[in-house]
Amino acid sequence: MKFIDYIRFGLKNIWRQKARTILTIIAVMIGATSVVLMLTIIFGAKDAAISQIESAGALTQVAVSGNTDISSDSVFSGNSGGGGDTAKLTDAILTKVNAIPHVSGGYAQLSAWVMKQSSITDASGKKLNLSNSDTIAYQPSPLTERPIVAGRNLTPDDDNSILISQETLIKMGYAKDQAAAAVGQTLNFTTQGYVGDDKNVPLPPTQDPGQNNSKQANEDYYNTIKNHQGHQTITVVGVLAAGVYDREDFIPLSYAKKLMTQWQWQQKEQAPVDCGKTMGQCSQPAPEYTLTSMSQFDQQGYSSLVLKVDSVENVAGVAAAVKKMGLGAATAQEMIDQIMQIFKMISIVFGAIGGISLFVAAIGVINTMIMATLERTREIGVMRACGATRAAVRRLFTFEAALLGFWGGLFGCAIAYAASLAVSHFAGSQLSSQGIPLSVLGIQPWLIMVTIATTTIVGMLAGYWPAVRAARMNPVEALRYE
Repeated sequence: MKFIDYIRFGLKNIWRQKARTILTIIAVMIGATSVVLMLTIIFGAKDAAISQIESAGALTQVAVSGNTDISSDSVFSGNSGGGGDTAKLTDAILTKVNAIPHVSGGYAQLSAWVMKQSSITDASGKKLNLSNSDTIAYQPSPLTERPIVAGRNLTPDDDNSILISQETLIKMGYAKDQAAAAVGQTLNFTTQGYVGDDKNVPLPPTQDPGQNNSKQANEDYYNTIKNHQGHQTITVVGVLAAGVYDREDFIPLSYAKKLMTQWQWQQKEQAPVDCGKTMGQCSQPAPEYTLTSMSQFDQQGYSSLVLKVDSVENVAGVAAAVKKMGLGAATAQEMIDQIMQIFKMISIVFGAIGGISLFVAAIGVINTMIMATLERTREIGVMRACGATRAAVRRLFTFEAALLGFWGGLFGCAIAYAASLAVSHFAGSQLSSQGIPLSVLGIQPWLIMVTIATTTIVGMLAGYWPAVRAARMNPVEALRYE
């Protein structure tokens, strides 16, 4: 038999029992559809995550921390990680790491935890909980520009200004497409103690040894200082685009340093008075105080440093050079590797689910082909009597089973493609507003070809045993079969 004969007889034979053939094809189609849709979503989500990292320019960045146990998400956040011995990051260290070969520039970041722990409200008085966000400070420059959807980036002339994330935008009561309306709005927040420009610290009570309540007055004074609530106002100058900076707000470094500076009165040292050499009543002079500042930034240093590398190929070398200095280093590639591992595990799980679906479909193909051989026993006997070889009979039934798998895979891919178009059409605006490209639901041509080939092979393998069984029939017994 020629190949065209197998196609002609195969299509004719599987269409004899239309209902059974359609049900078998539907079983294969369901398995193919589930596999294609699951893998499409996984591959699309993976590509979207990686594209967001690439769009942020993080592939050519190295995050430097005083803590050698630094996580890969420090490439985007201003945190240096936790635990272990942490070196103090200073401007001198920034200058040193900037001198590493292939580093085109670098800047420092500071986690402004003061704002995270404050009670923040918008202009309407609505309280905003920023405890789930990170407020990061940096010195505005071309190196520190972030992708925005409204307003502008921070500039060196900004003081009490903030670049808000999509999360903060929603908490302010604005929809994602109303970002422009949030620009220019003000946020009010309180601080504990006298910080920033709030230098109106009241003088301590005069310490007079002759007063019985002097100790209590001193305690009351320091409790008042500690619990003092200062009020700060900050203006929204821009809204960040959705993506890797969904949970971070940014403020100028100079403003963050002020917020981390606490003011207090410091008593001056005075020479003691020798009462034994004085005549009459002996009294100590009134204490004198000087207004002093205590900067937590000076004590702790920067949270992290970010280095810009001239090319992706040199990122690993720069990170290695940073680690040789006894500092921590993290790259976006490490984050991508983690993402790939996660999606690999998800792909295995979903692939197993799809494999079970195809296995069930294969059982349906086996059942269909067994029934076909029983129904066509006399036909097989006639074919053998007319000179058909066992190999020809085996190939014919195997080809019919392969056709069931082929049509099931083809229709399954068509349904999956239609479903992806429908979801992209109705959910496109929502995906775009969240920074997820529509290609996240685009089916790759190679996936369609692999799926159809897989279902065809599954059908062929499932039909091989019934085909062998048909080929081994005794022609004489087959002709006598009723």
